Amino acid sequence: FYTDAYPILKKYGLTATVFVLAGYMGRLNTWDVQLGLKRPKHLSRDQIQALFKDGIGIGSHGLHHRFLTHCPPVEAKAELQESKSLLEALLQHPIHSFAYPYGSANPAIAEMVQATGYSIAFSLEPYREITSESIYCFPRIAIYRCDTSRSFRAKLGLLGKSRFAIECAKNRLINRFAYLNLLRKWDR
Repeated sequence: FYTDAYPILKKYGLTATVFVLAGYMGRLNTWDVQLGLKRPKHLSRDQIQALFKDGIGIGSHGLHHRFLTHCPPVEAKAELQESKSLLEALLQHPIHSFAYPYGSANPAIAEMVQATGYSIAFSLEPYREITSESIYCFPRIAIYRCDTSRSFRAKLGLLGKSRFAIECAKNRLINRFAYLNLLRKWDR
């Protein structure tokens, strides 16, 4: 985001929200499947502060990229609270938004997110209808390093419903492989 997307956003006077893994600031991403690509580093504390000062929104993506729907409730609650606290301390500003790791949410986790003090939370369910009840499971679609300009246009819905559906399926597949990779790492 910092080296590729941010300069383009800045050039055109646009903004965005970045969802930060508070427990991985400045560290390598160790769970995504590499696909021959170099492992990226997560945003550093200095980069997060610079983005925030320049008008980029900062939200939480948890502490350790845990699949919250598979965590014991006490661990899920800690992921939510600790990530929020770390980011708020870093920025000296409230953190209002949350993006579920792997896009996975359920009513119990959504309730926990709300109780932790977040105002909105994002899933990876781009087909979900947007209503006042969807505020803690707001639909979005992920953009990955392996996406091309064509897949990006498809994710915007510019290439038709079938191509959009393919991209949604690709998102689910990428997230499941990343989760399996993370589980393998924890088993070592």
